[in-house]
Amino acid sequence: PDVTNFAGFPYGSTSLTGNHTITPGAYRYLNPKGGKTITFSGTGIYVFKEIDVEGNDNVFRFDFKNDPNGKIILYVHDDVEIYKLRTEIVNGGSAARIYTEVHGNGSYCSDRSSAFRHENGTSGSSNGQWLGTVWAPNGNIYLSFGPSNSSYKGALWSGRQIILGGNLKLEFVPLAPDAPQDIIPQ
Repeated sequence: PDVTNFAGFPYGSTSLTGNHTITPGAYRYLNPKGGKTITFSGTGIYVFKEIDVEGNDNVFRFDFKNDPNGKIILYVHDDVEIYKLRTEIVNGGSAARIYTEVHGNGSYCSDRSSAFRHENGTSGSSNGQWLGTVWAPNGNIYLSFGPSNSSYKGALWSGRQIILGGNLKLEFVPLAPDAPQDIIPQ
């Protein structure tokens, strides 16, 4: 797939650690630390330096605002590391309209090789979920979930490896065919 040129999408200076409702724009760190809800309010592009979700019972809520053709796009300059996370879609939309592109090489993740790492573990909340297409051109994608209620709906692309482990339910949901060509890896 083509790699998006992030030079036109710089990250911002705001770091998010608590409950937040955010709109398309540029942020630095997305780092909820347990029991927090991040609402992506509206379709468009959200840019981050890094996403690191810690602790139990965090929620990412994707609010499409009833936009039938809109996409929620996450561009991450470095790595994504997620532990306990539940995902929700409200007001329209689907996993086919969520796209995440991660340009890290794993240097910020605990395994030092995964650009996108989602490990649910076995303690605390047993829910582990992600929705949408993930494209990681420079590092691995690693998914390993705990004992139950863990699911992934979307598509995975890696420039290196996709590593699956644990009790994981996968459902292939391709990116919507009407997505603009600049966000569909070819």
